[in-house]
Amino acid sequence: MKNGLILIFLFSIIACHQSQETATDSPDTAALIEPVLQPLAFGSIQPAGWLKEEMQRNLKGFTGHIDSFFTIKALNPNKHLGQEAMIGQYAHGNEPSHHIAYLYSFSNTPEKGRKLITQICNQFYNDSPAGMIGNDDCGQMSAWYIFATLGFYPVNPSKGEFILGIPQVRKADVKLANQKKLIILNEYKKGEMMADFDKATLPSCIITFNRLKNGGTLRFKSK
Repeated sequence: MKNGLILIFLFSIIACHQSQETATDSPDTAALIEPVLQPLAFGSIQPAGWLKEEMQRNLKGFTGHIDSFFTIKALNPNKHLGQEAMIGQYAHGNEPSHHIAYLYSFSNTPEKGRKLITQICNQFYNDSPAGMIGNDDCGQMSAWYIFATLGFYPVNPSKGEFILGIPQVRKADVKLANQKKLIILNEYKKGEMMADFDKATLPSCIITFNRLKNGGTLRFKSK
């Protein structure tokens, strides 16, 4: 499949969220965009020649579409349809939108996604009786906050992978089965971000469930 068709398909998925009528996320979204976008996710792989130029063009267009999604004002949003906690067309009150901020990790401006994740945590959650906005179907509003706090999110749950964002705490200890522990350290200050797991640098913005479930130390830091 050509890169342009991949991106058109992705943009059609994003457009569905604008109408707030999409019931579920496409399980194939990440699989479709990874071949085009993943190699530049952390800037660790730099293809040469025409491939690099093609990827950069696609990244620019991809980033532009996400930028528009978060900046075009929603007209007369209806909270009874889940259209609340709005940032542009993004509706945090409706679960089908929850992965979109993490798509910035596949763009050429991943820092925008990290900024949005922190904004959503601070703007739409607090410790008052009304501190969680939207419809918490099966605990999804709560689950999003927990994932965001830990620094990763299952954009494509069927694949057993998490996309890295930015932890909302400096340190988190997660107790796992069989006396194992996952330690998450947020040492990021500014500039370009990188991450390592048990001191081995992660080559992209993806870490697998199988890796995390065995315990270890996931560290976010400045490059």
